[in-house]
Amino acid sequence: MNRLIFFILVIVMYSGLIEACKKDRVEIHNQLGPGSILTFRCQSNENNLGINQLNFNAAPYIIQFHERVGGGTRWNCHFMYGNETKYVQDIVVYEGTTFFPRCGQLRSWAAKFDGIYMTKKANQPYDKVVRWD
Repeated sequence: MNRLIFFILVIVMYSGLIEACKKDRVEIHNQLGPGSILTFRCQSNENNLGINQLNFNAAPYIIQFHERVGGGTRWNCHFMYGNETKYVQDIVVYEGTTFFPRCGQLRSWAAKFDGIYMTKKANQPYDKVVRWD
């Protein structure tokens, strides 16, 4: 019985910490070039944000969320651009930890002419993750 009470106490305390946790953030930037429109559809296990479009150098599209307690938070995005969506790429843009949620994580993605880039830190250079299919 003592173990059950301890377990419940830990869960209650842990849940309180999650509510005070700063939201995680996924940013999507269009750096394809003048006149290029980035089309994308992002979804998690709990949310489908539908199809969105982003003009070149527009303000980034931002997804904010808390990781699920117990793990499993995952965001996927399907990126497209070009005439009749000539270039396409599916990417896991955020993958949560297995059990303990992290707070204030950043995943900043930039679609460029030669591929898709990512950084985990604000004001840091992007690294190329994948070429367009």
